Amino acid sequence: MSSRNNISVPIVEETSTLHSEGPDQVLVQGSLLSIKYHLPLIESAFHKHKARVSYSAFDDLPKSDITEPPNASHWSIIMCLNSTGKGNDCVVTAKEKAATRVNVIPQLQKVLMSPTVLCEKQQKNDRSDHTVEGADTDTTSKGRWCGGPLPCYSLVKSEVSLTTKSHHRSDHQETLSRVWCHGSDGVWLASATSGAGMKPVANSFMSCKDGDWQDPILAKEQLRQAPRDSVLVPIPSSLVTLDGRSPLAWQVKVLVTSLQPAARVYIHPSGLIYEGLTPSVSQRHQKVLSMTELYQLISDLNPEQKSHFLLNDLHLAIMKVLQLAEKHLIVNGEMSDLHTPKSFQLFDVVLVFNSSFYPYIIEILPCTYSEGLSSLSSYLQEQNILEDLVTILLTREKTASYIHNALLSLGFNTFSAGMPCVHPSGPCLSAEFLSFLLDVRKEQAASQNWRRLSPNTVQACSRHAVNHLKIHLDSNSTYEYIALLIEMLLMCPSNVILNKGNFSYPHSNIPRNEENLLLGEIHAAKTSLETKFLERQPCTTDPSSLSYLSAIRTQPYLQLYPEFSPLNFEYQAWADYNTMLVYLQGLPAHCQAKAKLEYIDDGESPGSGNLSLGLGKNIIYILVEHSGQRKPTGLATYTVTIHRLMAADAFQNIHNKTGIKNGQALQVCSLKQDCSLPYLPAAECGLKEWNPDKHYDGQKMQLPLNTWDHFQEYHATLPKCQNDNAYDTGDARWMVPCYSCSDMTSCTWKDAIWYQDSCQEIALTHTQIQECFSQKQVLFIGDSTNRGIMNYITKRLNETLLEWDKTHTVRVYSGLNQGRTVFGFAYYPQFWLNADQRPPFDVAFAKLRDRSKTLVPNQWETLLVLGGVHWLTKHHLQSLQARLKRDGLRNVKIVVKGLGAGFHQPVTGIHQLSLIDQQKMYYKNKELLRYSRSQGYLTVDTFPMTMARFKDFLQGKCACHFHKVSAEHPSVLSKLLPNATYQALPFHVQYRVQGEINAAYSEMVINRICHAWGRS
Repeated sequence: MSSRNNISVPIVEETSTLHSEGPDQVLVQGSLLSIKYHLPLIESAFHKHKARVSYSAFDDLPKSDITEPPNASHWSIIMCLNSTGKGNDCVVTAKEKAATRVNVIPQLQKVLMSPTVLCEKQQKNDRSDHTVEGADTDTTSKGRWCGGPLPCYSLVKSEVSLTTKSHHRSDHQETLSRVWCHGSDGVWLASATSGAGMKPVANSFMSCKDGDWQDPILAKEQLRQAPRDSVLVPIPSSLVTLDGRSPLAWQVKVLVTSLQPAARVYIHPSGLIYEGLTPSVSQRHQKVLSMTELYQLISDLNPEQKSHFLLNDLHLAIMKVLQLAEKHLIVNGEMSDLHTPKSFQLFDVVLVFNSSFYPYIIEILPCTYSEGLSSLSSYLQEQNILEDLVTILLTREKTASYIHNALLSLGFNTFSAGMPCVHPSGPCLSAEFLSFLLDVRKEQAASQNWRRLSPNTVQACSRHAVNHLKIHLDSNSTYEYIALLIEMLLMCPSNVILNKGNFSYPHSNIPRNEENLLLGEIHAAKTSLETKFLERQPCTTDPSSLSYLSAIRTQPYLQLYPEFSPLNFEYQAWADYNTMLVYLQGLPAHCQAKAKLEYIDDGESPGSGNLSLGLGKNIIYILVEHSGQRKPTGLATYTVTIHRLMAADAFQNIHNKTGIKNGQALQVCSLKQDCSLPYLPAAECGLKEWNPDKHYDGQKMQLPLNTWDHFQEYHATLPKCQNDNAYDTGDARWMVPCYSCSDMTSCTWKDAIWYQDSCQEIALTHTQIQECFSQKQVLFIGDSTNRGIMNYITKRLNETLLEWDKTHTVRVYSGLNQGRTVFGFAYYPQFWLNADQRPPFDVAFAKLRDRSKTLVPNQWETLLVLGGVHWLTKHHLQSLQARLKRDGLRNVKIVVKGLGAGFHQPVTGIHQLSLIDQQKMYYKNKELLRYSRSQGYLTVDTFPMTMARFKDFLQGKCACHFHKVSAEHPSVLSKLLPNATYQALPFHVQYRVQGEINAAYSEMVINRICHAWGRS
């Protein structure tokens, strides 16, 4: 046995690399028309990588021969433009010309063009999570289309079954239409391939109306002409539509680069949409719709729907159909000779979506280049896809050292018969498998816009893998498990391998105990796995890597979408509700480069640090800089968008939970403080079932309050609040409807209300607010939390928010309420200045008043709204009182907003308050509001409101913001539908103010203001 340093992984890379001496040689083969239309784009893509492109054309007549291609000692790639017509010929040519790769996988292509194979026979009692009810026909003909939930039926078997049931031949068509159109918008007729050339017959869609064919004559003719081995797929009536009539059909490109020894599959984010379910392969596309725009479309159509669910379902749907094809090839012994030469192929996948945005695959066909490009958008899309395809095919990434180090860390430190092994008795890795590992790494490093579907570390840790993979490296270990460990080494941060408590795959639906079981056993087997690997992963001095990162790591582990590749600069990740803090690190690839984090727009920090995660979208920029220069130069920027889920996100699936039935009454639950931040040590914490007798000293209620409907009836009878009535009793709390008070994810938090025993906060109408604020100036002095209140009131007053900024100085907003109201804002305190340079509180007020008084008539009334997170004290109010008295402003009314939750996390560069400090803040807030009331000021106590739901903060380092202002971008629908349907937005950009908690206390501020002026 040889020593560990002699392991021969680098030799495998030399033998498996695509490149030979000199430039790559590419042969493009196809019909004259396909060469004419597509060769320029193909040449352009390959020329960017200094490859030489030749072509060989054949006449478009069926029996024409291919002209002899130009002489070349070796072809790197053969591109067959008419793969469905002469797919096998391309492979033969590739073998004869010793080509390294060819863009056809004939065996896979044949299966995916065979509807009877894609209509997998449904097993007894087999129902998927998204099963769609179809026609009730003989189950011998029923299957699941493309491995998904849509039912499908063999045309031949269904005809026999229906004819037998009808007993009369004349009743056959009537029976057929009644069965297929029951509960369906129509039937997708998937036709088999025709002839040895494998030319696909156009699939067709037969529409239904009122339980019968919409055009019976046409439907009958389509069925008569359909090949006998065609398949019928009833299309459910609950599909997403854009215009209320035609289903949204989305086409996307899928790239398969390997089937053996395991699949390597990618999806491209650029897609097309079609007008309904007419045969997609022969029609003109309607619009280009990228994956990002598809996510936005989901938000436009259903704001409650979360795009990451679609992402997972989309990936699973595509992998199911490919796994179905792979199973067929294995059963029929057709998996051999799939890798010589190495084949790859692009496929067009067409999907529709149900009302929950679950994707159904309708069609998957080989991507052909037989037609011209119909528009500039399709031209640009093909150019983009070809350039990304060529990048992944011609990558020159050296990955042997990574695989070498990973195998050494796994214990493959000996070899037998030239192959690396754990010990003499096994397991050993074959040259084929080593080549596969190298190709996985190369492709991932060069994936650019491609999103990898397989192999996938999340999918590898699915429940199936947890139950079946061997945990310990012994003679029975599977290649899949070894690949999983290597993927975890190369793709996951150290906590995934070493810290089982923080291990999390948020979208794989694995029970937490199974996650811990898997990682716990891996941890026990290889405790120093990550440490050993990192010791063997030094930086590089290759000049071409200067602008790139080698990895992005998070703690706790967050799966990046797409998986990390140095050439991809934009990523998304999802964190669950309880993940409020993430440690993020960017690792530069080059020894003279450094990474810096720029978090949102609040400044910069080093290349790693703790970042707070607000609800919703959090954007982090990782800057790559040249550290070898006196003044660091920016080279590249990576963007990581982390979406933190809300507690209510689980509510959309609540009816699938055990014990919850349709129509089940909602309980009344209360929340006074969170158990993880108990600022009131003596008070109860957590979500509790509300007991009204406990809160009313045993007084008998007129209504039973055990259900949410009854509670709302009672709450509506309370008088309107004039001030903070609950301040002295301390009984104010959040009330929320839940299916179970022991499970906060079963609650509809958007319906939660801030409850006070003796009164209710009633939101004024828009007209009432306009009248209340007429001929008034309102001056807001405070930090960004006070600015959030001003933005909310502006939106309520004007019904639009056309102007917004994050001013940290003095700003006046005139022209509100049709010119009848002026708002002003002064940021205080200016914490970025030294303490001796910060202007006093009364000076900040004076500057704001001086700025606004030229815009305000003398007879207008003035009101001040003061407040912030933790800084406001009795001293500030006293200095303001002295200034008002000195300036003769005795009639100015004042509303004091209490303190708020914040600074409770160890964020890099931000101070953190301990639990004792948070408890002290409660008493500071209590004293502040007591003094304010004694001076005749109106108050809004925001401290208990925000502390009870402190986890619901939005983006920002301080974890103290409960509002977010964002632009209302033009709807994706306005791009997809005619202008007559969706009018263009006004010239000015409009903004919206998000945040339920901010909305609640902002409404309270409005009530206090209007009460002060006697308009409530």
